[in-house]
Amino acid sequence: MAKVFEPKLYIKYIQDSKSDIISSITFDEKTGKGKITYNPKCVNVDPEAPDFKGTTTNLNDEEMVRAVLLLKLEKEYGYKFENKYIDIEKVYEAPGRPKKGAKGSRSDIVIRNEDGSPFLYFELKTPQKYISERYLIKGQLFQSSKLEKIKRPDYLLWTTVVFNDSGEPAINTLVISTSQYGEYDKWQDAGEPAGNAIPKGYGTVIQKSYARVPKETETSIPLDETSDELFFKQLTEELHNVIWGGGGTNNNDVFAVITKLFLCKIYDEKEIRPGNKYEFQVNYIGNIVESPDALVDRMNVLYKKAESSYLLDEKSDNVAFDKARIKPSKVFYVVQRLEGISLTKNVYGGDLLGSFFEEIVAHGFTQTKGQFFTPVQLVEFMTELCDITEHAKRVLVEKPDGRGIHRMPNVIDPSCGVGTFLIVYMKSIVKKMYENGTFKAGLSDRALETFEAEFSGQTHTNWAKRSLFAIENNYDLGLAAKVNMILHGDGSMNTFVTSGLLPFSDYCIQDRPTILEMHEEYQNEKFDIVLSNPPFSLKLTPDEKKSVEKAFSGELKISEDLFIERWYQLLRPEQGVFCCVLPESVCDTPTELDTRIYLLSHFKIKAIISLPYLTFKPYTSVKTCVIYAEKRSTEQVNRIEKEIKESGWTKKEGVEGLKKVFDDCGLLDEKIFMAEPQAIGYKRRKGLSDLITENDLPKVLFNYRGNKSQKSLRYGFETTLKAIFSRSTLRLDAKYRWLWDVLEGKISLVARGAAWNDIGNYVKIVELNKIKKGDLAYDRKLIDLDSVYPLCGGVNYDEVPEVSMIGSDKVEFSGADLVVSKLEPYLGKCIINPEEEAIGTTEWVGLKCKKSSPRVVGYLLSLPQMREAMRMLQSGKRHARMDAKELLQLKINIDLAKILEQDIQKYEEEINSLKNIVMEKRKKIDDLYSI
Repeated sequence: MAKVFEPKLYIKYIQDSKSDIISSITFDEKTGKGKITYNPKCVNVDPEAPDFKGTTTNLNDEEMVRAVLLLKLEKEYGYKFENKYIDIEKVYEAPGRPKKGAKGSRSDIVIRNEDGSPFLYFELKTPQKYISERYLIKGQLFQSSKLEKIKRPDYLLWTTVVFNDSGEPAINTLVISTSQYGEYDKWQDAGEPAGNAIPKGYGTVIQKSYARVPKETETSIPLDETSDELFFKQLTEELHNVIWGGGGTNNNDVFAVITKLFLCKIYDEKEIRPGNKYEFQVNYIGNIVESPDALVDRMNVLYKKAESSYLLDEKSDNVAFDKARIKPSKVFYVVQRLEGISLTKNVYGGDLLGSFFEEIVAHGFTQTKGQFFTPVQLVEFMTELCDITEHAKRVLVEKPDGRGIHRMPNVIDPSCGVGTFLIVYMKSIVKKMYENGTFKAGLSDRALETFEAEFSGQTHTNWAKRSLFAIENNYDLGLAAKVNMILHGDGSMNTFVTSGLLPFSDYCIQDRPTILEMHEEYQNEKFDIVLSNPPFSLKLTPDEKKSVEKAFSGELKISEDLFIERWYQLLRPEQGVFCCVLPESVCDTPTELDTRIYLLSHFKIKAIISLPYLTFKPYTSVKTCVIYAEKRSTEQVNRIEKEIKESGWTKKEGVEGLKKVFDDCGLLDEKIFMAEPQAIGYKRRKGLSDLITENDLPKVLFNYRGNKSQKSLRYGFETTLKAIFSRSTLRLDAKYRWLWDVLEGKISLVARGAAWNDIGNYVKIVELNKIKKGDLAYDRKLIDLDSVYPLCGGVNYDEVPEVSMIGSDKVEFSGADLVVSKLEPYLGKCIINPEEEAIGTTEWVGLKCKKSSPRVVGYLLSLPQMREAMRMLQSGKRHARMDAKELLQLKINIDLAKILEQDIQKYEEEINSLKNIVMEKRKKIDDLYSI
């Protein structure tokens, strides 16, 4: 279809036709206004037609479509152009008992038989509205055509005229036989079957077949390769509204059906020989359309062929299109909507087709907590962070294979979802290496030979077929990834639909060896880049656990840790890099200390970017981070492991021994860039488009690439391994490292110059007595976090229940001057002078004051600077907690002994007085309702 509506093409065609149908035409290109007058001897314009004066009307877009269609009907279709046979703007009386002068609908064109009965009934649309207003077919064709008095028209036609790249007009039409489908509901239930060619000379509809032919013939039509962005956008919305609308079928089942139909069509287009008819279309025998059931049976056969070709050894045992799970009429509908357009070729570029499918994915797949896609904005940031283009250039120029042949990098995503990382990678490489011609100009002859071979073809992605690898365990998502990559340039042949944690010997394709298939025990080492967002806390079946045990060393346990080891196994020593998403708990929790030691021992970490909680909401609220790292050389890893083993170091001894190992290896000066951006450019919403927000990521990139002098937690700073080893936690999260490595644990409360004091000088931790779950000796007040007022150390005792039994272990507050919460400490919830008989959850930590009063210390901990410091101390995947021992190590530049408790008490009394006033006023509002 035409990219934009171009009036001059329609005007030229009308003027060049020199037909008797058009008496005159005027058009001003500057104003876009004009008039057209039809010959009353050729066509009949209803005298009551609005916007007409006699047979003259304004020449708007739809009128141009009508004029060109009339000329083509005269020239090519053999209809009699006398006014008794051709009606324009036929106005119908409103049905029932209309008010005087009320009119019903109008028809754009009616072609009549000799007896005056309607034969063809046209509703015309501009190309832009041909798809977007399809929902109006019920009213504008089915209902309106019933107003014809003699009989129902034989055929209803929803029609537009477009101009192809050769400047020739082509008719796009749906032809609906009223003898078969007199009612809209019957037509819709059948999958909306429609012919694609206007009948000639009052004859029957001859359905033209879609075939691989260079131009339209009497029986065949080539696929449309000129559909533009607007067309695909409208088609996406239409498919979503019709196929996902109405319920009755699981959203992801429908998504799987759409994806499989895409694969069927792609296979059909790529395999068909010249002159042959495509299999992916609705078949007709004469004028009778095949049933939806029969079509589904054919599509199941076609899918098996496509699956064997594209999925190779990962084929599904299930029927592709199960009639019990999806209505055959819906499959019929999708086939008919896609049959006439090409999904593998387009004059506007391959990315248009890929973007079309990306929209289908975004609108069609119901993402859940366990299965959600990495937002493309984040993927683009990650590929910029690890500078994939410069990496690819270096590999092509400096890293030839074992035969001295230049090559593109081998890139893999071992948990690829629908392939977003690899799609973004493909787009970036083509844009920055091929479209920017400066790189090509500096290549040696031998490297240039590789470059030109790898970037040849329409999409310039020949290299993707050999260099891109993906693994996805979910069959439907793996299939979608294949389709996605085909539509973006056919990087699909190395996509495996299986687990990403299998032994490398299991990645075997019969008769087609790949670099992923290896028979060494643990190592592959054939890949240059890993880009991924692996599943967190993946639950493995017993069989999967057995396979994993064969594939891994056993050093790491949970799924995200296993993927870290898998990345190490995949990457080339010293030059291979990964840039991946991980839960931040890998960086900050005590239980993940082994993982951090593994990371530091096996990789040179270049950057860690802590992401906001909203990054993957609403699908998960787990705090995540991006880690960019380069694999260490084999010699370096072996030396670190050897020295750790020979030193006899264990975790119980702390990190000093481990620090010495890294010092002996000369690694303590290695720098790591860290940042904790607050905004990432979007906020995701279920069922709605993303909200565009402030975006810190460009500033983070800018700072990473050179502007490291202006340190900030939000936009970035550098730390070193020496600093990281200075604390026993070996934490790698940005907030924690900013607190200790940049702020040096100092929380500035006043102007510079004041002495620094450890908070531990003023309070100490006291062990709170634990009470086992069960019956209590007497009723106790149970204080939870919700009952505590933030920022003031008080408790809302009206909401504190007294309990006689507890369902889990608790602590009692006796012996503590104040208690603070380990859980979400940044909320500023502490209890000053808690009731001794009160009890609470084990999340409370007891503090005993040494040099200052509980009230002074309690309000200190509620200060914004202190709450932010406590946030930096917290760690954990879902329920972030603070280590209170580290809280006491923080330094403040104020002497708490100089702050008088009575000053605070005075303001507390004023606050309480204001609270009472508020409650009194609120009571007066309540009283208004008792009158």
